[in-house]
Amino acid sequence: MANAVLADLGMNVFCVDLMGDYFEHSTIKDRMESQFNFLQQKQVKFINVDLLNYDFARFQDQSADVVCSFHAFEHFHHSPKNVCDHVIRMLKPKGVFFLEVPNAVNLLKRLKVLMGKTNYLPYQDYFLSARWVGHVREYTVDDIMYLVRHYSFESYSLFGRNYYGTLYSKFGYGRLASLVDYCLRLRPGLCGALYLRAEKSSQPSA
Repeated sequence: MANAVLADLGMNVFCVDLMGDYFEHSTIKDRMESQFNFLQQKQVKFINVDLLNYDFARFQDQSADVVCSFHAFEHFHHSPKNVCDHVIRMLKPKGVFFLEVPNAVNLLKRLKVLMGKTNYLPYQDYFLSARWVGHVREYTVDDIMYLVRHYSFESYSLFGRNYYGTLYSKFGYGRLASLVDYCLRLRPGLCGALYLRAEKSSQPSA
């Protein structure tokens, strides 16, 4: 878990999330509770709040070396612009923003659509949900590149990986899955998840 690794490296780590308000409506509630306990032992600090309505006032300008988001943006019911604006404000010059999101058009989803199947999550999960906390808008390479251009990051790398999705759950961790994974990485837009590592400009914005 990334937060635990960062804490072990000596960083002061804050986790801002819906936490229990999300997991009460999630199918992975029990597993996540044990992870919370583990992270608390690592001195990770939790802020239970809706990111879209949070003002981030406790975080000063240029106070963060790294801001990470792992599979959160796709759950937002509104634009992430306010969150991203605060990310840029909080990052130190040359600070790093690391984003991980599911790929809306990975190879498997493209094949499903060609077969007339949906690329959304199962409809019954949405239909029977008292409160929908699943994916609202997944991302593509073009979406992430828009963020890169909008915030004029000094440098960035965009890559794809297949830890999220069905590649390894279907094929296991054998040679076939590893070979497919390697080939897909050559085209990030076909991978299960997209990753952005972007560095804030060292120059003040105009």
